[in-house]
Amino acid sequence: MRRKIGCVVMAAGNAFGRNKLEENVGGVRIIHRALEAVPRGELVRVVVVSQYAEIEALAAEYGFLAVHNGDPGAGLSHTVALGLAALADCDAVLFQVADQPLLRRGSIRRKSPPSPAAGGVETRVSSLPASSRSCSR
Repeated sequence: MRRKIGCVVMAAGNAFGRNKLEENVGGVRIIHRALEAVPRGELVRVVVVSQYAEIEALAAEYGFLAVHNGDPGAGLSHTVALGLAALADCDAVLFQVADQPLLRRGSIRRKSPPSPAAGGVETRVSSLPASSRSCSR
């Protein structure tokens, strides 16, 4: 049985008071590079968590689900919680930061998901206490 694997693209941060993902590297915006790197063929769903309407709209253009982070100051853990909540039905979740412009799709290759029997670590959203799964404050 194939596991349902989802992806959270974490695109909610900023640098120096502006959206660093709009910067260009090699003539291509960083956010475009990040979304192109997502190995979509290996995933059942991709969620892009951002505070920026432009990135949310771009996520939709790629066929990804946009999740608005209305409190980016709450930190990375809040972005993670929002993404996990949107992928609660997945067996596993890949987390991809959006601010690594040299990351390529080929760098993220699907291998057999780690199993506890093989020494891997398996974490499921459902194993978290209900209070940890809630994104409300």
